[in-house]
Amino acid sequence: MGSDYWIIDVLPCQVRPEFGESYSFLERYCLKDGRVHERFRELLLKLGCYFRIEVRENDGGDVEAVVGGARMTLDRDDAYMTLYEPSDELLEMVKVLAGAGGLFVWKPPQ
Repeated sequence: MGSDYWIIDVLPCQVRPEFGESYSFLERYCLKDGRVHERFRELLLKLGCYFRIEVRENDGGDVEAVVGGARMTLDRDDAYMTLYEPSDELLEMVKVLAGAGGLFVWKPPQ
């Protein structure tokens, strides 16, 4: 991944390795009804009120957006988004809007 990226997630930090297998099962189960991805779509809609945004979805359901010059990705099989190289202004707005939607923004360990 890029040198500066952030995770937008339903969890406040990375899952510990010893819980990875059970988390993977629960993640697949929770993704079935689409509510998790609905939160991310709502975030993109809100960001579009403050930044120029372009969104593309491929045939497999993966989403890539360019928001205020930064790239955001959401893979169909994941319960998190990745935000690459955001400006300080964009990152602050993402943190506010994501938090209001019950999401967390965190920087993964490098």
